[in-house]
Amino acid sequence: MRGRSQWSSQQIVFGHIFSTVIGTPHLDSHKHTGFLTWREEVSGQPNWHRFWCELEGSTLKAWNYPADSNFVKPERTLDLEELVREKYSLRVDVASFIVCVRKNTLVISGLPPPVIQTRSRKLAKSDEPIPIQHLFHADSKTECMGWINAFHQSIHDVEVWKQLSRLEKPGVGPSSSEQSLNSKLSVRTTMV
Repeated sequence: MRGRSQWSSQQIVFGHIFSTVIGTPHLDSHKHTGFLTWREEVSGQPNWHRFWCELEGSTLKAWNYPADSNFVKPERTLDLEELVREKYSLRVDVASFIVCVRKNTLVISGLPPPVIQTRSRKLAKSDEPIPIQHLFHADSKTECMGWINAFHQSIHDVEVWKQLSRLEKPGVGPSSSEQSLNSKLSVRTTMV
């Protein structure tokens, strides 16, 4: 090719190259759907409502009917990524009979990080961490275990991304002394 310089694997580049890679989780590869009966507290009493649920990525969305999932805004959502971001330690398991007498009920429970009391700051009742608990009833044991596995996978994916994002801290890259040194260095290439 005339007029163009050819690059080959034998060319050598000297110097430093600094780059920043920004990654976002793509958790949509895991999708689990089916009916779940979702428990909520209404005036201190348990209220169970059956929904068509879809766990896509880290968000559980619930509609009244399966066809609504394509056109209607979800009736309820539960964002697992937000809970992990708020440093809740989440557990997903089959609910014990002490928690719920219904068979095939799964529980997502979480404890927030403890609030540290110091000498200058006494904890008030409102400062105490409040644990969370979400109960879901599945139609069969097989469906219950399928939902538990799907929730485990979603929480695992979110926690892995959370750990990876800790590695990316502001200021990572060349220090100011390295930057000034690099500005004095020129990138040399050797053509073979």
